[in-house]
Amino acid sequence: MREAWLPHVARRLAACALFAFSVVLYQGCGDSPEDPYAALDAKFPAGRPPLADAQTRAQDADYLKKIQEGGRRYLTLNAAAEKAEHEADRFRTLYREALAKRMKQEPPEAILEDELAKHAHYQGLLKAAEEARAAAEAQRQANMKAIRDRTYADARAYDALRAEADEAARKAGLPVRQNAPAATPARQAAAAAPSTPKAPAAEPTVQMLSEATGKPVAPAKGGDAQD
Repeated sequence: MREAWLPHVARRLAACALFAFSVVLYQGCGDSPEDPYAALDAKFPAGRPPLADAQTRAQDADYLKKIQEGGRRYLTLNAAAEKAEHEADRFRTLYREALAKRMKQEPPEAILEDELAKHAHYQGLLKAAEEARAAAEAQRQANMKAIRDRTYADARAYDALRAEADEAARKAGLPVRQNAPAATPARQAAAAAPSTPKAPAAEPTVQMLSEATGKPVAPAKGGDAQD
């Protein structure tokens, strides 16, 4: 009689053990939710990166190529604008001289402006000069934007990933990390790691000065005076 109950008892014990294991497994998952900030800390272990200065930007090959190409385009467009402006100024001077001969005196500025406003050739030169200058200025602004974009690129990438992590934390019912988060093992390791010595700063180059000002800078002629 006792032997007939053994299979039944064994099945009940196995079912109870499986249920208990499932409960423990479920509770364990609930106690250790996935960290929504894990990807953020893995990519930015030291926290939000600072803005990229000129020395940091100079180590970005793609950025340097873009800014150098933009600088060359600006030089070409600026030269074309200066030429067009020179042509318009030259025609204005010649026309003023011709008008002075006809009037037997230096023409008043108002009369000169009125005459030139009706002169189709001069108006064409003036329009070409204005368009050329606008194209050069647009390229200069594009160069400055490229500098700004690279300067803020790393910080913006951090902010975007941080926003995703904050949203994931809210959806999971977890606390959102404050702007000054507690140190994590990854951040502590990054802070404790010895910093790599930086190479000595290079002498400012024409390209670096042009990048900083947004305008071409002519290289200095000749060398330092000898004692």
